[in-house]
Amino acid sequence: MDGTISLIATTNSPKSLMDGLNSRTASTFNPSEISFDDYNAYELTEILDHRRDAFRDGTLEEGVIELVAAVSAQGEGDARFAIDLLRESGNIVNRLEEDAISEQHVEQARSEVEKNYVQDIIQKVSHQKQVSLLSTALVAIHGGRVLDQEPMLRSNRVPSNVGYTLYRWIQDQTSSEMRSKHSYLRWMRELSTYEVIENNRRGRGNEQGMFSEYTFPHLDPESVVRIITKGDKVLSEVIQEGDIIKSIVESNLNEFAS
Repeated sequence: MDGTISLIATTNSPKSLMDGLNSRTASTFNPSEISFDDYNAYELTEILDHRRDAFRDGTLEEGVIELVAAVSAQGEGDARFAIDLLRESGNIVNRLEEDAISEQHVEQARSEVEKNYVQDIIQKVSHQKQVSLLSTALVAIHGGRVLDQEPMLRSNRVPSNVGYTLYRWIQDQTSSEMRSKHSYLRWMRELSTYEVIENNRRGRGNEQGMFSEYTFPHLDPESVVRIITKGDKVLSEVIQEGDIIKSIVESNLNEFAS
């Protein structure tokens, strides 16, 4: 039977998709990339206007729709985020037994929606990305004393070198496939595009090159660890080795800062 087959792949990270293919598959695939821009505030306002019918007359103060659209456009540019933000604003009003959604309610809802958004992403990414994120969060938790005291380091900012070292230890403890540092850095960059973490580049000085450092803007490291290990018996057992993890983290932070 003659014919052609067309394949459409949708992804937030085209590079990660292509990097996951072997050379022969990538060569055969040879895709034409079509990029879609994030929604802007005007487009999000139009989308949210269709949701007005879900609210009784007088329960949306003037400017609320526009604020939700503006907040969403400045962040993810994501229609789902905008709709969730409007819905959570309404939930807050219901819980407080107030009459109408104000701009203040939107600001209160923003933090909750961002946390839920990040949690949803963490639960859906691959196991390797979860372990990379877990190791980074554990460095932030167990390395706090050194991060605060070492002049070379910054409080609550995890150096990529140390995060990867702990990633290797976790994979060794769980007899899991160990990927390269390049893969770890790529996964962390991808997580930063989802705003799960913030990724900043710094120089070490004395021509020692650049490194990445990671922070957690929406969920604290402890919450990240709970999300990843919930229901995962193997990883839950690994994080019980608190003294060992602390020793590995502190010794590697000190070595990195020296």
